[in-house]
Amino acid sequence: MKMKYSIRIHSIILLLALYAHASFSQSLNESLSQLSQSAAIKFVQPGFDPFGISLNGGWLGKAPRARMASFDLEFGVVAMGTILTTSPTNFTLSSTYRFSRDQAGTIADQAGLTSQSDPTLRGLVLDAITSKDFPVVLYGPTVTGSKNRNVQIVFSPNGTETLQINDPRYPFPINVNIPSKTVVLDGATGLLDGFPILPSAAPQLKLGTLFGTQAILRLVPSTKVSDEFGKFSYTGFGLQHNPEVWLGTALPVDLSLGFLIQNAKVGDVVEVKGAAYGLSISKTFGGSLFSVTPYIGGLLERSSVDVHYKQSIESITGKEEVNINFSLNGINKSRFIAGARFHIVVLDLAVDYNIGKMNSVTSGIFFSF
Repeated sequence: MKMKYSIRIHSIILLLALYAHASFSQSLNESLSQLSQSAAIKFVQPGFDPFGISLNGGWLGKAPRARMASFDLEFGVVAMGTILTTSPTNFTLSSTYRFSRDQAGTIADQAGLTSQSDPTLRGLVLDAITSKDFPVVLYGPTVTGSKNRNVQIVFSPNGTETLQINDPRYPFPINVNIPSKTVVLDGATGLLDGFPILPSAAPQLKLGTLFGTQAILRLVPSTKVSDEFGKFSYTGFGLQHNPEVWLGTALPVDLSLGFLIQNAKVGDVVEVKGAAYGLSISKTFGGSLFSVTPYIGGLLERSSVDVHYKQSIESITGKEEVNINFSLNGINKSRFIAGARFHIVVLDLAVDYNIGKMNSVTSGIFFSF
């Protein structure tokens, strides 16, 4: 009964994490579709750094046994959470932007060009605004900012914009002065507002031991969360080695060297890659029925995020979708880890704290044999 209950808890944790990531991806796609590439990078970077940090955690800990050959099996769920309190919550960017026809209408209204005043001239002005990119200032919340604020775009931030319009009613071009106008982007808000920690989870299996080495596997086959959110998939592979197996003498502590390489895809929008290389020192106190293993260690790591989305652009020829693709590198390059593992019969509980440019917490529940 106790084992069934624990497995059920593992499943709930994993499903919640998958749902959260897929839901985030769907909302993110809606927000990004309104942003240019330069603005999208500023908007998403504070939320994507934690993804890679979480991905690289939760595997180092206790060393494999220093055996040439033995059967050791461990499986369970690792939960990771990166602390978001240091993430930037606002951004400001001077860039260029292609306005939609609805947005151009708001800008034209600012100049008094309403549908009632002069519909012909208004239509020509809308064509002029939607036909090219304009210098703008974008500002507002990042993905970790407030959900009660929207990203805003300032048209003609330095003052009045003069448009030269070819109106067929006149034999010569006319100048139309458009004053500065701030346009609000509906839906481009802080998607992670209220999240002190960005949660993540992964099933993890360790199998060994051969020449003091265990294999590490994390796997979630491509899983359709819903029609709206799309699919989630996750793979990770690594090795963890205890060099004591080659020394011929017991050391006062257990050493572990290892690496883990991972890849996660969320819908068609986000792909996260991570790689970590680590060293840990641990010491087990107790016996086979109950033991405590404190450990410390360090990682050298890297992570990256590939983002793919479509931006809708309007012009006088109609609406078209432009593919936008960019990659971001994670800010964490190394971390220090301190934690402990508690073993009761076949059940293990591990928890550790990770210190880097962004700090994180990992925990895990495992069955070990």
